[in-house]
Formats: sequence, structure tokens, C-alpha cells
Amino acid sequence: MLTVLFATRTSLAVQQDVIEVLHLIGARDGYIAGGLARQTMGRALLGACVGSILAVAVLLLLPMFLTSAAGAPALLRGVQLAALDWVWIILLPFALSILAAGAAYLAALRGLARLP
Repeated sequence: MLTVLFATRTSLAVQQDVIEVLHLIGARDGYIAGGLARQTMGRALLGACVGSILAVAVLLLLPMFLTSAAGAPALLRGVQLAALDWVWIILLPFALSILAAGAAYLAALRGLARLP
């Protein structure tokens, strides 16, 4: 969440001229914050999906390496995921991107309130 907050603050600082023009033509802070939140949500969803795909690949390949390794830790040998676990793995990127969008929206509103 700190990364989202810092990225939102940076985006506001970099795009301050554009934000001033948007204010001049009548855009409200909620509209501008919503745009930043949508942008953040898209980027967070992309990153979370890539991370989830890599995690699923590791989970699927892990048993193959653990059965061939004689010194595999006993803790990891019996790892099995139920159907509900896979559902949570699939839903996690969406939940995290929604959380990131909410944090970006609130950070943008707060940052916009401080602008002259």
C-alpha cells in the first residue's frame, strides 16, 4: 500500500499542470482521483496476475522437484491444495487491485485537497 501511496503522490506531482487545466475546465477532485484510481487498478491487476501465474507455476512444479530430491524438507513434501485454495489464489489479484485502487483514490483526494 505504501508503494501505491508514493506512486499516487508522484503522479499528482508530475501531472500538476494537467490537473490545473482539468480544474480550470470544471473537473472536480473526485473525477481526477477516480482516473488515478482506475489507472492504478489496471496496473495493480496486471502485476498481481503476473505474480499469481508465476506462483501457480511454482505450486504445480514444486511436487516434481520435491519427489526427486532426497533431502527435500518434510514440511513441503505433503503440500496439497484443495479446490477452495485454488479459488482464493484466482481471486487474490482482483481483491488486491481493488484495494490498491481504493488506496490510490483516497491518496489522490488527500493530495488534491493540498494543491492550490
